Amino acid sequence: MAQVDKAYKSGYKNIILKTDSKQLCISVASVCAKLQLNSYIYLDSIDDLTIFKLKLLGSNIIDANYENDEAYTISKESVSDEIIKKELKSQIDSFDILLTPDDVESFEHQDILDAFKLLARCEGIIASFESVKPIAYLMKHRDAIKGKKIVVVLEANGESDIVDAFEMLSL
Repeated sequence: MAQVDKAYKSGYKNIILKTDSKQLCISVASVCAKLQLNSYIYLDSIDDLTIFKLKLLGSNIIDANYENDEAYTISKESVSDEIIKKELKSQIDSFDILLTPDDVESFEHQDILDAFKLLARCEGIIASFESVKPIAYLMKHRDAIKGKKIVVVLEANGESDIVDAFEMLSL
């Protein structure tokens, strides 16, 4: 991760990684998504679910066995909204809106999938479908909230929903 940070601070926009480590692939892809860097990941053999996660995070997946002159081998406890607000206020000067999944109505399945993809690509976070409801809300009401400081609470990771996302999304 230090190398990705150094590349980012040096002004590089493309990160190239060759590894068969699932964890390293996902970590680099997540950081690249957050920093809006292009990630090119050369893989020999990784399962379809890992490839799906990488694509969800916006990575470009390349078969490392392909000859290419340009390719170099190289149980969270639930916390009440009041506790969250108190902690946030101690860390953030002020905010206009605090959104948790419980604050948001139900959304169409496609809205949830769009929010799931957006959060992965823009922030490098693979969250649960339930947890992305606030993101879907913000996407739907973007004009009404323009200019406001908004804090979104994500309550769960997306491991429970990644297989469903894999089956529903084509990336």
